[in-house]
Amino acid sequence: MNELRSTNPRPTCAQFCGLHPTITGGSASVCNGANTTFSISNNSGLPATWAVSPNLTVVSQNTTSITVRASSSTISASGWIDAIVRNNTGCEVNATRRNIWVGRPGIPSNIAIEADRDLCANQVAEFYVVNSNSSITNYVWGFYGASILSGQGSSRVATRINNTSSVSVDLELGNACGNTTSAVTADFDVNCNNLTILIYPNPADEQLTIELVNVPVENTDSIPELKITNQDGILINASQPTEEFSIILYNADQQEVATAVSENSSIHLDTSPLSAGTYFLHIYYQGDVSRQQVLIE
Repeated sequence: MNELRSTNPRPTCAQFCGLHPTITGGSASVCNGANTTFSISNNSGLPATWAVSPNLTVVSQNTTSITVRASSSTISASGWIDAIVRNNTGCEVNATRRNIWVGRPGIPSNIAIEADRDLCANQVAEFYVVNSNSSITNYVWGFYGASILSGQGSSRVATRINNTSSVSVDLELGNACGNTTSAVTADFDVNCNNLTILIYPNPADEQLTIELVNVPVENTDSIPELKITNQDGILINASQPTEEFSIILYNADQQEVATAVSENSSIHLDTSPLSAGTYFLHIYYQGDVSRQQVLIE
């Protein structure tokens, strides 16, 4: 006669007892100067036995909760709290270990500061933290070569890059117990080759300015030569554009109505002879062209 055997696996103690204890309460950080209390839940009213990491001091405990504090003011390390729940049949179940941080935050060995793009002078860039941890609740940013626009206190901050060749970042990390005694540091080169073109005012009335950002300027006071024709095609002034920095302005009928060339990073175009309407500006710099729509009032 064949023996009948169950194909169902033997239940675990937790399944047999119906227990799924959880450690609740407390906080992500335990400090030396303050007591923190943790409790047991989902334990069906059964008593818990507690255990803690060596860097924690037990202030008090009972079968439902435990109160701890950091064992020293100089500690800065990870810690843990365990709880075991037993019933009257001898079945015992471990609660999921509660991992915490003890003391002021340390600097994780793999933490890093990164930028969201290549850094360009006079442009906005964001810096952010990678490989942080949940015990860190405050980020104190310091910049040399950039100005903070928003985000101080968080893990991501927006800045405006100064007209400089490099940016240095200092970052202090904080939690409920205080800030780090040293800072995370990082250095970045400002080497963006992407050209930024500013056009203002738009709409324009008497004058339109076209300005290149991140271009070395040797003589910012020089006045560009201009060739301007009015809507009737009458030539006002003439010159030949260079390959460095020049513009051509077209009207809505794609007729060339003005050109300008400059040896520095800005062109100030007199638009007073032009009729009101929509125009198309072609901007040339070192073989590249950018096309922008402008309005003249």
